[in-house]
Amino acid sequence: GKLRTPRAETAEEKEEREKEEANSPQIAPGLHLPGSGGVFLFDQYQGKPELAEIMQNGGELNKNSGKSVMRSTINPLASSKQSIELKDEHAKIQSHLPRPAIYIDIDEGPQGGTEIADRFRLVRVAVKKDARIVANLKVTFTGKASEQTIAVPAQVEKLGTGQWVKLTPAQDLAAGEYAVVEMLDQQEMNLYVWDFGVNPKAPANPNTLQPDKSSAEASPK
Repeated sequence: GKLRTPRAETAEEKEEREKEEANSPQIAPGLHLPGSGGVFLFDQYQGKPELAEIMQNGGELNKNSGKSVMRSTINPLASSKQSIELKDEHAKIQSHLPRPAIYIDIDEGPQGGTEIADRFRLVRVAVKKDARIVANLKVTFTGKASEQTIAVPAQVEKLGTGQWVKLTPAQDLAAGEYAVVEMLDQQEMNLYVWDFGVNPKAPANPNTLQPDKSSAEASPK
């Protein structure tokens, strides 16, 4: 048979690979964000750091992966009754830490002058029977108090030179349900949100990324 020579990478593949490598910052010893992007919650479970991937959620949205982000807008300022209902009382991903950092790298969205700090917001979600409600958005985003949804102060900053954005709650979060919402401009938000909860007693999360074995073992205990 013929000798199989390894195929050389094309310039595009090389560029893509280097871009992904440049976009995989290490956020804990041996733990890197994936170069392909997504939305991840940095958690500690049984004393070990891990990244749990948060999928988008909204009305009837279920499956999606990677950076193909679903967007559908609602204008929370147009009516006071806008609300998004999420199925189930609890998000699939639960943080065991009271103050989880959330790393976001989604396809290019708003360029319409939305500052990065205004583009992603953290909100407390109201829990009802079998559902969670991201409600009364109008009230929250114009800064007036609402009994339903409480915007949670958070710091949003760009991470390194890649595409990642880091959102950190300004203080510990009370146990409960939350969501990261994407503002598409001053008036509109993405109907599909990234939902998670905070519960120190929650079971292990699905779809987690762990530190590489080699580097984790190499680092002093």
